[in-house]
Amino acid sequence: MPSISHAGAVHVEYNHFPVGELWEPGCERKDDRPNFRTDEAVIVVPGRIIVRSRLQEDFASVALALSDRRDQAPGPEWALIASVTYRPAYKGRMAACDTTNGPAGSADEALEAFGCLVLPGDAAISLEPSRVYDVQMRARGRSYAPGRFNEVFSAT
Repeated sequence: MPSISHAGAVHVEYNHFPVGELWEPGCERKDDRPNFRTDEAVIVVPGRIIVRSRLQEDFASVALALSDRRDQAPGPEWALIASVTYRPAYKGRMAACDTTNGPAGSADEALEAFGCLVLPGDAAISLEPSRVYDVQMRARGRSYAPGRFNEVFSAT
């Protein structure tokens, strides 16, 4: 069974949100700028993994999980959007963040993943700084994004 963090609500603004390591005192700051002009669903820079949404602005519930099984999806409706490698840049404390305010706030309700109810709270995990991780980014609802996008902008 994967070790699952709590769920965090993320405000998706400008089409992206980061899952990033919290900078630790004593570590050299990494400030690499991601290339947002790419068509990739996930962008990796030292200290951050940026997920690109198919909506301009939205709220998303996020759960972070550590698993030894690469092929294991969190549930039947979860689609793999990207597989990337990540090497911790600091001490490995990684959290889901909104685009402007740092770590994500608590989700409004629980999220089901890997057969477990992930209770609201900060979406965060601890990574071993000496390891390289194979990161599987999975999402639900991406196929409905164009319709939701049109609903938002046709109402304005």
